[in-house]
Amino acid sequence: MKMVPSFLLFLLILCTGIAKAGEENRITLSPSDTHSNQNQINEAIKTVAASGGGTVYLNPGVYYVDNTIVIRSNVHLIGDPEAIIRVSPRSSQWFTGRIGVISCKESLKNVEIAGFQIDGNIGKLPRSYANSQPGREHDCEKLINIGGYSGDFANNIKIHDMKLYNAFSDGIYIIYAQNVEIYNNFISNCQHEGIYLSVVRGGGYIHHNKIAGITSDCARLDNCKQCLIEYNLFFSYGGESYGAYKHGENGLQIGDAGSSKGYNAVKKGYPTEDIEVRFNTFADPGLRAIWLHSGTKNVYIHDNKFVDAEVLETMGVPLGDISPDNPPTVEDSLTVFDLLRLYEGQTSINDYQDMIKNDPVKTQEDKKAFFSPVVWLFLLIVVILLYGIKINLEAAFRW
Repeated sequence: MKMVPSFLLFLLILCTGIAKAGEENRITLSPSDTHSNQNQINEAIKTVAASGGGTVYLNPGVYYVDNTIVIRSNVHLIGDPEAIIRVSPRSSQWFTGRIGVISCKESLKNVEIAGFQIDGNIGKLPRSYANSQPGREHDCEKLINIGGYSGDFANNIKIHDMKLYNAFSDGIYIIYAQNVEIYNNFISNCQHEGIYLSVVRGGGYIHHNKIAGITSDCARLDNCKQCLIEYNLFFSYGGESYGAYKHGENGLQIGDAGSSKGYNAVKKGYPTEDIEVRFNTFADPGLRAIWLHSGTKNVYIHDNKFVDAEVLETMGVPLGDISPDNPPTVEDSLTVFDLLRLYEGQTSINDYQDMIKNDPVKTQEDKKAFFSPVVWLFLLIVVILLYGIKINLEAAFRW
């Protein structure tokens, strides 16, 4: 009797073992009916980290939190796109300094945050929270506030496919780190920086993000080295500032801290150098599309697109309804980005709905997803297993 080849059995056992290992180090959560969901999330993160690392997965639903979620090394905090971590309207002001909605108590190594939403919920919180720290205006309620320390840099951090919105301060803030990748995120109405890298020295990669910045920068790099910023959509708008500086919005700011408000690393020996900015689209910045401070070294800016408000209005976005007094909703920001993503220099679009329906960019993305190596590897394994079953059945009938 012919048997399935031994290498196929080995492959099947290996795949089964990997699946079991993943199951053993994975905890899945659903929101509890409290305002302190950080407790169950923190307990799951602690358990997974203690076992050597793994995944904490958030099912769909709203997770109200009234204190910080503490991420740990070797942990993947992943969630469904409809899982929303929302700051409780009952919160006191706990999110100050290095404590964010998601923060850390160690120099992080090998961390991934991906897939879900964080809502800072500033419309339901006292406006006094915005500027309550003397000398540190808009330094409270960073949604993701992680990194390392001057003597112990964080390493290998990935943040992707997130929706971050409605915060008094930054969407993503990372300090003292290397090998940081931030991509495919949507950030809207974060009242300080959308993405803020401070002293990221080596391997900083910001790409394919959509950031609608208000009153400050869509993205900012202070005292960073060897960073690449590409294929992002940066849209700046004026609006309800919740105490922030009116019309201070830029697309991208690059320089040494001390040039403007923020962490002062000038005396720490970390000058800004070796930065490349390319293939990004900047739309309607209130001050500057790119604010490059003097004293930086080897900053290369090329092949970016710049779109003004007149073009956006021609493309069907009623910017007059968004600014200067009304912050855009998440839906407004998404509409702007749908248009900017397709922008190829055209001056008019007659039918916005048809354009989105026939989105050539999305079509190409779908094709790439279908022909991905993972899909083909899975199909190959299925074919091999079916072939082995066929051989066994033929041998059985011959008996």
